[in-house]
Amino acid sequence: MKKTKILSALILASIITAGTVSSLSAGALAHWNDKEEMDKTLENAFMIPADSFMMQKSDGNGNFYDAENLIEQTYLVETEHDNIFDFYDMTGQSPDSITAKVDTDIDCEAIQKAIAEICVNSEYISVSESGDINVAGFKADRENGFYRSYEETRAKDITYDQVLEVYDFLNSTGKLQSFKYTKETANSGQTRHRLTSYRTDWKGINYKEVVENYIAEKNLDWSVLPKDSTFIFYIETGQRLSAEENYQIVEQIYNDLDIRPCIVYPASLNGSGSSTIEMHANVKGDANDDGKLALSDAIAIMQTVGNPDEYGLTAQGEYNADITGDKDGITNADALAIQRRLLGLE
Repeated sequence: MKKTKILSALILASIITAGTVSSLSAGALAHWNDKEEMDKTLENAFMIPADSFMMQKSDGNGNFYDAENLIEQTYLVETEHDNIFDFYDMTGQSPDSITAKVDTDIDCEAIQKAIAEICVNSEYISVSESGDINVAGFKADRENGFYRSYEETRAKDITYDQVLEVYDFLNSTGKLQSFKYTKETANSGQTRHRLTSYRTDWKGINYKEVVENYIAEKNLDWSVLPKDSTFIFYIETGQRLSAEENYQIVEQIYNDLDIRPCIVYPASLNGSGSSTIEMHANVKGDANDDGKLALSDAIAIMQTVGNPDEYGLTAQGEYNADITGDKDGITNADALAIQRRLLGLE
């Protein structure tokens, strides 16, 4: 009788979970793809040259100076609007990292060598006699006082596959106590603007009039139009131009007239943050991240899979929940596996 009830409950659970048989993602940790998504965003973007007049720094009083060796990167990404672009300031990225704890009776040199063979591009690998292990693409500070380029930080970042390989290696020693993986999101100070926007006047000079005269003298097919403000005007070319073509226009204006475009950069970087998961001392299947395994975890998975816009899991909860399918992301199969465990069938 008891076995019949268990089987009936399992069948009911299977029917529930079969209601929406779909996967949240193609891979685990789907909501951590900020850097990967940014990589795709920047694939076809135009990067303002590092030695450009636009990359000179201002002292806040309208005076500009060249910031030698300061690696500052601004990308122009085309939008659905003609000649309006998203500006991404990608200066100052933080690396992903691993922090682990093992027993003190370890061979530090051997462990460090093994990790270095896995994380081949990483610069920072530390294994102490106290059992503390730290791994990252590089130390999270400035290089000689200045940030590294976005491309370099991404090239040195540890990958999730490397994280899993390092975990498997440390776990195989039988001395692993804890293993945390911190995934940083991309720092991406962003603003949307028309590149060919200018101040109407500055320090007693009527820029609008100067540009209009310049257009007439050069017989250029451009127009000067107001832009939602009596203090700003912009140049209209009459056609959709690429980011690089727009940049060439403002570069020409600067070289010929010594007038800079009016670009509003964010005061600070946005989009930054991180997610940290404990990959060893965690509760397998604990989807709602409350420290225990219960039916509510299976329900949390089904809700997230069935309606991801309404429901979601924490980074730790998502990792805990992905217990089947060899890290294929959370699916209803994970919810069913949790129910089987609770019923004592696994």
